[in-house]
Amino acid sequence: MKSNSNLKPLVLLPLGDGTYHFNYNITKTFVDVEGSTKKGENYDYDTLHVTNASYSGIVSAMIAEKYSVNDELALHRQREEKVSDFAAYHAYCEACKVIIREAFKNILQNLKALAQNPIDTENFATKDEIKDFVTEQEIIVAVNEAYNEVFE
Repeated sequence: MKSNSNLKPLVLLPLGDGTYHFNYNITKTFVDVEGSTKKGENYDYDTLHVTNASYSGIVSAMIAEKYSVNDELALHRQREEKVSDFAAYHAYCEACKVIIREAFKNILQNLKALAQNPIDTENFATKDEIKDFVTEQEIIVAVNEAYNEVFE
């Protein structure tokens, strides 16, 4: 699902009901602010609702967003006859894995930075930036399990 916000989204946002939004392909743009000469920040991104915040759970959800189980079974069954269709499916699955691995690496780098250097509020321009950084670290428990599944 395409999403848009004037606040930078967290990569993995806990929704409070045991599910998450996995936000990816985040791009920042600047837009005119009504009644002002200043430009405001705007973020466009893709959002995926996941019930399992593990690596495999997010990969499965991302693939299921594009391919139904029946579509996947048909692609596997006919991979010898529909080589290009299967190749496109396989490439999409691998691209999903890359997106998720990179997201987890970024979150873990932030966690390591936080562990090595307590938050120095002078390094952040706004209170929202501090809040975003800290909140992202609070969800590391779920991401750490996924990291272990992927990288160890």
